Amino acid sequence: MNAVANGSVAGLPIVLLADDLTGALDCAAVFVRAGFTAYVSVDGEVDTPPGHSVISINANTRRLDAAQAVRVIRTATRGIAQSGASLRYVKIDSTLRGHPGLEIGISAEATGVSLALVAPSFPGAGRVVRDGEDDGDEDERGRRGSDGNDD
Repeated sequence: MNAVANGSVAGLPIVLLADDLTGALDCAAVFVRAGFTAYVSVDGEVDTPPGHSVISINANTRRLDAAQAVRVIRTATRGIAQSGASLRYVKIDSTLRGHPGLEIGISAEATGVSLALVAPSFPGAGRVVRDGEDDGDEDERGRRGSDGNDD
């Protein structure tokens, strides 16, 4: 049975994988506000204290080069699989900084997912996807994310 009970799937924690610490904290906060217990792994470790229904992992890949990011994500997804937990969400940057394609692809492959919903949005900062197109804010030089929000 794969039912959600007390914030976990079949008694195992829900795992979130983020490309930076802000994203890991933001994702965990959503679950905590909904009444779940969450643990944020700031160093990318999957091995966490027991008793949490949500584990949010900071993979810290956003500023790495592609080869390093691939190694980190593969290590994290292997660790998640070995723990028996289930990766349910990959948090990417809403302005697509870092390596979102690699991270989503590796995570999907590692979990056996054949379809991933990708919505790089942060509506509060004017960054949204409409009709499959990025409709986010740019500054006068064409830079994304110029509002100072780092997510």
